[in-house]
Amino acid sequence: MNEHSITKTDKERFFSKILVNLGSGCHEWQGSFTYGGYGRFYWNNKTVSAHRFCYILNKGTIPPELCVCHSCDNKKCVNIDHLWIGTHQDNALDRNAKGRDNHRPAKLTAKQEIEIAIAYYTTDVTQEKLASKYEVKRTTINRIIRLSKFRNQYGYKTIRKSKIISPAMRTEIKKRRTIEGLTVSQLAHIYQVSEGAIQYHLDIKKYRKNCNKAQRERRRRKLLVIQPLS
Repeated sequence: MNEHSITKTDKERFFSKILVNLGSGCHEWQGSFTYGGYGRFYWNNKTVSAHRFCYILNKGTIPPELCVCHSCDNKKCVNIDHLWIGTHQDNALDRNAKGRDNHRPAKLTAKQEIEIAIAYYTTDVTQEKLASKYEVKRTTINRIIRLSKFRNQYGYKTIRKSKIISPAMRTEIKKRRTIEGLTVSQLAHIYQVSEGAIQYHLDIKKYRKNCNKAQRERRRRKLLVIQPLS
């Protein structure tokens, strides 16, 4: 693609979508935009960036290894006087020099992330409560607790907490569940363990049955692989 394939109709369509900002001198694009915020223009049976089209229109073909950069830092701008070409590294250096790097400041410190992981994996606090406490979105909390470094160190709280329940306590829990009709949440509060630990011990036979079934299935598959075909 080059400037010779640009028709008069292309030029008319392009200039009809420009609004001049007298304050900054930017020629701001009024058409559609990409998700990145750059203008886009349909030309030569494909969609191109509006600022790249402007450069081709005024200066000619753009080498494939180069990109069109903005000296005004306005993604909407298609003023040729505000455009220059350079490598991706040139663009990154210019962006960093102007303090416009894409790395957003961390919402939470490393210490706060550890506090969140410990609180989630060792208590019954919910992600919603943690999000409210640290004034972040719940998805941020979920991303932190799913990090392998936290999950491996503080995770599996149900199994860890279930170990402090003795066989005698397990029998007592089952009786109170059956006779007194206490809920899992109430039992967890009485015995100071997680609800998952209570549920685990209430269904321990079912849990062990499923584990044994899975173990037998793994052994069966292993034998099928080892035994030669007759």
